[in-house]
Amino acid sequence: EEAVRETKQSTTTTDEEGDGADADADAEVVPRFAQTSSKQLSILVGRGWKLVQRNPASLMRVVSAIIFGAFIGTLFLNTSGDEDGTFTRAGYVLTLLFISFLNSCMAPLEDLYRDRGTFYLHRRASFYSTVAYYLSQWVCSLPVMLLEALFLSVISFFAVGMNNHGGGGVF
Repeated sequence: EEAVRETKQSTTTTDEEGDGADADADAEVVPRFAQTSSKQLSILVGRGWKLVQRNPASLMRVVSAIIFGAFIGTLFLNTSGDEDGTFTRAGYVLTLLFISFLNSCMAPLEDLYRDRGTFYLHRRASFYSTVAYYLSQWVCSLPVMLLEALFLSVISFFAVGMNNHGGGGVF
């Protein structure tokens, strides 16, 4: 501590004398993090992907999307081709968007909440930046979110009969 105090006092003394620019240039620049941002991101993505693979909730999110897809498909099953059927299909699309939003956006919050203790500890020790951590969390949760949306949409899409409407259809 005495060495740090002496260094601060000598820097202050040189600043008062007008030579402060030289003292700042000679001071050793300590990097804030040990790794570059790209290295931090690659380490965190590797760690996050292992956590996603080991977490049974990731599989359960996909299974729940399949169940929701079957439920929504049977809820809007056999819609008619007239005007009432058009309104029913519009209700299906809104329901599908709402359920997809809830599944894809709310589920990763649980992972962030559960991992916050480790994040705080590592962040305090300057292992990685906050931006790299949250970006890696997003990248790692993206495949599960896409699978959820895919299964939910495809299963219910064909059950409702959306492929027969829309001027040519997608499938």
